[in-house]
Formats: sequence, structure tokens, C-alpha cells
Amino acid sequence: MHSQRRVSRVANRGSAALGLIGLLIALAIVLYLLFGNMGGTSYMDEVNNGRKQGQQASIDMQSEQLLTCITQYQLANDALPKSMEDLEAPAGAFVDPWGLQVRFSCEKDPRSGHGVVHIVSAGPDGEFETEDDLTTTRDLSI
Repeated sequence: MHSQRRVSRVANRGSAALGLIGLLIALAIVLYLLFGNMGGTSYMDEVNNGRKQGQQASIDMQSEQLLTCITQYQLANDALPKSMEDLEAPAGAFVDPWGLQVRFSCEKDPRSGHGVVHIVSAGPDGEFETEDDLTTTRDLSI
């Protein structure tokens, strides 16, 4: 009887130890995924990089569409537009990934004579003229 209790206690300790080891392994896997792999990029870094790439791709597509409208305006009016109203674009036609209307300015490059367009997104903070603004400059080679 006495030896059965001893075996039972040893078995309980063994299963408790295995349960604790399993819990520690699961915790280590979660921490690894969240915070990195010893010098490489972590899962969260990869998610953030993917999000930034998606936002940049969205801005690039908006920029190309806006550039097309500006080029059409220039061809039709022999002048560069000064505002979104000049382009007669519907409200909200050119928004950044954060849902805000982008701004643009046009100027003539004195060396080439071509138009230069500066397209600005307010960035994640939603305010223009801050550090996180995203600016794209494109040439109009017409």
C-alpha cells in the first residue's frame, strides 16, 4: 500500500512536470513569433513591413491616377492645374490609405520646361507638414 502511494505521487509529479514543460514551450513559441528570432525580423516586424508596403502601393496607385488627370488637364488647357477643383475630380477621388484627400502642387522645371508634380499624403497622423507625411514627386514629360 505504501509503495502504491509513492508510485502515485511520482506519476503525479511527472505529469505536472510534463504539463509545465509543455506550457513553457508554448510560451516560448508565442514570444518568438511576437518579438523576434535572435537578430532576424519578428513576425510583428513582418506584419508592419507588409502594412507599410501596402500603404505605399496604394499611394503609388493614387499618384499615377492623379498624374494621369493632371496630364489630361495640361493637354486640354495648355496649363498646369492649381487645385483639385481645376481637375473637376469628385470629392474623395484621391485619398490616401488613411482616408484623407491628398494634396498636390505643380510647377515648371526651369531646366527641362516640363511640369513637375508634388503629391503629398498627410500620413498616419492625418496632419500635413509633419514628419510622417509621404511625398511623391513626378515629372510630366509632355
